[in-house]
Amino acid sequence: MDTHWAGDLSTFLTAIWAEMGDFTHSRGGYPGLVSLATISDSGPQQRQLVLRSVDRAADLLMLHTDSHTPKCAQLLTDPRASLLFWNPEVQLQIRVNGRAELLGAYAAQSAWAELPFASRGNYGVTPAPGSPIDAPFEYERKADETRLAVISVKAEQIDAVHLSTPKHIRAMFRADDNWAGQWLAP
Repeated sequence: MDTHWAGDLSTFLTAIWAEMGDFTHSRGGYPGLVSLATISDSGPQQRQLVLRSVDRAADLLMLHTDSHTPKCAQLLTDPRASLLFWNPEVQLQIRVNGRAELLGAYAAQSAWAELPFASRGNYGVTPAPGSPIDAPFEYERKADETRLAVISVKAEQIDAVHLSTPKHIRAMFRADDNWAGQWLAP
């Protein structure tokens, strides 16, 4: 059994936050993608986003999106959100539940300044992302700084499973008990 992950709850939580932080760096030439789930009128909606930053001290995870996407309206209506991480290299799944907030123009301007030039066209697609079009390429990509939205997710609960051998390891951590944690059957 991989005892690195099973040392104690505090060690496991530290490893979890470190793994989430690693998602902010390129993984094999690709950005670290996480699944973001929101609630729509028709039920849960998921999509992959690049995790931009992690702040353990503030329990915050930051992502970017085009402000005209349906997820922004969904988060304004119901700020509950869930993030799903999967790292196959270490066989670790992390689910983070929390409350999302769309940060203001100052955060977006700061994020825009650090955004790679090649990525800027993702913020300003016309018609708006999710709009019906008649053919696959009937849309325009034009960088528009005013369309960058920064999503901040304040973590309230973390459920992590490490698929170790011969037994898996799972724990739940909650902000409302100061992240003390509880081992769970996987």
